[in-house]
Amino acid sequence: MTQSTKKLIRQQSIGIRGLRKRVFILFLFLVAYLIYMHRDSFTVDELDHAEAMSVTHVDDHINHHTERDTHISSDDNRLPALPAGRYEEDKGRPETGVRVTNVVLYKPLDQTKEYQHAFMHKDRLPRQGMRATQINPNDTTIVHNTRFGGKIITGEMQCDVPCLWVNSAEKAHASVINLVGSSSPTTALKKNLKTSPQVWNIAFSMEGEHKYATMSNLSAFDAEMTYRWASEIKKSYFEFKEYDIFKPAVDFDSAIKEVTFLARNCQEDRTAMLDVIEPYIHIAAIGSCRSNTEWDKNIPRSDKKAMLRKYLFHFAWENGVVDDYVTEKVYHALASGTLPVYHGAKNIDSYVPEGSIIKMTDFASLDELGEYLNILAHDKEAYMKYHEWRSKPVLVEKLRKRFAWSYDTTECRVCRWTYAQRYGLDWNADTQTFS
Repeated sequence: MTQSTKKLIRQQSIGIRGLRKRVFILFLFLVAYLIYMHRDSFTVDELDHAEAMSVTHVDDHINHHTERDTHISSDDNRLPALPAGRYEEDKGRPETGVRVTNVVLYKPLDQTKEYQHAFMHKDRLPRQGMRATQINPNDTTIVHNTRFGGKIITGEMQCDVPCLWVNSAEKAHASVINLVGSSSPTTALKKNLKTSPQVWNIAFSMEGEHKYATMSNLSAFDAEMTYRWASEIKKSYFEFKEYDIFKPAVDFDSAIKEVTFLARNCQEDRTAMLDVIEPYIHIAAIGSCRSNTEWDKNIPRSDKKAMLRKYLFHFAWENGVVDDYVTEKVYHALASGTLPVYHGAKNIDSYVPEGSIIKMTDFASLDELGEYLNILAHDKEAYMKYHEWRSKPVLVEKLRKRFAWSYDTTECRVCRWTYAQRYGLDWNADTQTFS
């Protein structure tokens, strides 16, 4: 090959590389141009456990709002004016209310950061009764936690209103005050003095007035967050996000035909009742009280439901007969698939699926109850009628509606209530939303 030919080939190769380089630069320019043209949009896709759905785009201008603690009404033009029909309902899971998985918003002027903050910290968008125009995405509600749930929970919470929990009342809008350990509401309040008239004090307790005198009169507080249904902020033992009660029933044929009893402390009335029932059906005491049955070595001590699932029945007895005081005892039994034999709150029917438990109060005597349990333990058809609710949604519909709010975290609902007080919005205790 001659030198002139090699030179020609080299020039052609350089030309091709140059062309490729120019094409690549042109491609980068095109990409940059497209990014520039679409710089006013961003996507939020942050909800888990929800089905994908189509959501209407929002292209309304959003007015900037930076003032705090100012009364806001639905026609306040300083708030985000989102159009009607903004949110869609998840038809596949009606119990969860409104869910959104993919929201596309067009950036209003330079507010991308603020608006992204508002939507990136939500486990769902406003529920029924709450309009987006009532939520100020730039104003964080701050809650002081004294010892909620026995531990200090702090940090930014997933919520439809910007929500922050802290361990100091200095800048808080509300304080959650644990009543346990206080001799009176006044004592509890003294431990957490208001720092300003704008701080709302919320009384918290999961125990009943039969154990704590502080529960008898909570008028000194601005709101109540207890097991009582009349609480402004509900804190029932049962919440759908905590308990999966829709498990299959125990296998009648293989399950042990006995009743489990699990308690640490023996109470005289309890042991007396057990003595009457024992002759009719064996009671497997798997706790420290009346212990007569070894815990299955193949089941971790922490897995109570797995242990209960081995038996046909479980005694779910509360430590007091108080309305609304329905604890985890009955829900552990329901979630395990066994049949609870309940003694406690008289209004228990409002807290469990229809026909899902045996109530001691339905029997004239403990002897009658014991005899009935013995009969039921040998009658599969009659026993399985108590589990029909597991496959018939209509029997659970009332419970789903009553506890629809329980898919939201307690921390979020506290922030919602506080936000409603700060902005003068009406609070609906049944739905745990404002309007």
